[in-house]
Amino acid sequence: MLNRKTTPERLEELHQLNREQFRAHGISVGLALHPRSPSALREAVLPELFWRDLIKLIGSPDVPDRTRSAALPILRKRTERISLGEWQSLAAICPPRLFDWVLKRGDERIFTALLQNPRMTRDTLMKLVHGAAMSPSFAVAIERTPRWFTDQGIRKSLIYCAKGNLSTALSALRGLTRTDLSEIARTGSLHPLIQRTASVLLENPDQDNHHHGERQD
Repeated sequence: MLNRKTTPERLEELHQLNREQFRAHGISVGLALHPRSPSALREAVLPELFWRDLIKLIGSPDVPDRTRSAALPILRKRTERISLGEWQSLAAICPPRLFDWVLKRGDERIFTALLQNPRMTRDTLMKLVHGAAMSPSFAVAIERTPRWFTDQGIRKSLIYCAKGNLSTALSALRGLTRTDLSEIARTGSLHPLIQRTASVLLENPDQDNHHHGERQD
């Protein structure tokens, strides 16, 4: 089963043998992930997989998209009753195609884990900021993650984000270039306080803008 060159016919035999004798979970996982497993075999073992196994399958380049799509409703079912800690673990290892789904959980602790996911990239995060699952709480989580909030491109995204957090957007203004601040000050679609703060920073770059009220979630 561990040999990537094992034929589909042999994998079918292994599946049958496992069903009749061993009933070993690890074999089911291996068959689901094997690059030469027939689609019917993969889908036959999907109901036997745990959420961690399904995460591996959905993120595997060896698995056809049809099977990964078939795994999604099973993953949703598996995660209906998992703990917050398990959700955090899931967020920290899931593939990018699940990021939007994880964001819908709406918990900042899960957001923090997602932002530490090694598959999170700058471009992916910027797409999430402007995506349908974006929320003010996720903006706050980004602000509290130095790895991302020190990136000027991410900060600009948080400023222009329609579903962001006003206090985070104001914090994101600090340290931007004069060109960026000038553009923001002229953008009528932004919150007036963001525009005014950008104008103040243009006139006085040392102006501390932390006095602009409490966080607005």
